[in-house]
This record gives sequence, structure tokens and C-alpha cells, in this order.
Amino acid sequence: MFGGNPLRLMEMALNKEVSLFISDEILQETLRVLRDKFGLLRERMAQSEQYINACCEQVKTGSGINVIKEDPDDNRVLECAEAAGCEFIITGDLDLLRLGKYGNIRIMTVRSFLDQTTK
Repeated sequence: MFGGNPLRLMEMALNKEVSLFISDEILQETLRVLRDKFGLLRERMAQSEQYINACCEQVKTGSGINVIKEDPDDNRVLECAEAAGCEFIITGDLDLLRLGKYGNIRIMTVRSFLDQTTK
């Protein structure tokens, strides 16, 4: 939808150059934001959901992580990354970026990740 580096990362996932993971909780939150904040209509929402599902592997998570108090929904991202055994969390979310790391999982922007992987 927005192009740029996030789209490049999604295309890398479609080309099997990287693996992206998503939980149902994150997918529903993403779709809610696309609808409420960006005004996507039903058809565009369905297309967005289909594209996200094509790029990402669905992960089942358990709840319980409560590290980020400022925005508890961000803890769902940590749960997803932990359940998937991720090396990185790629995000633009400032609360997550401030952590820098969660366990052995590095947290960085899309730009930083792409700079690191394309060297």
C-alpha cells in the first residue's frame, strides 16, 4: 500500500529471500489500523489481507509478555517473534525500537535491516 522499503521487504518474502511471520492478533490490529486510520474500504481491506497472508507465515502465540507498558498491543509483536524463533523484529514502532533487543531478537527499522542484508 505504501511502497518504499516496507514493500521491498514484503517482495523479498514473496521471493523467499526472507521469512516474515505474523500472528492473528497482529493481522487483526493491522487491518483495523488500515480501516480506521487510512480509510480502506472492504475490497481494499480484503486485498491487503490476502497480500499480507501471501507474504507472511502465520504463527500461533500465547499471551503473557508484558514488557511494553505504553502500548500493550506491541507486546503481541514480541510474542509473535518469540514463537517464530525470529532473529529480528522489523518495525517503525518507536516503543519497540526503543527496546533495541528482546532476548536474542534484534529490533530495527526496515531501512537498517535492508542495509544490513544487502551488503
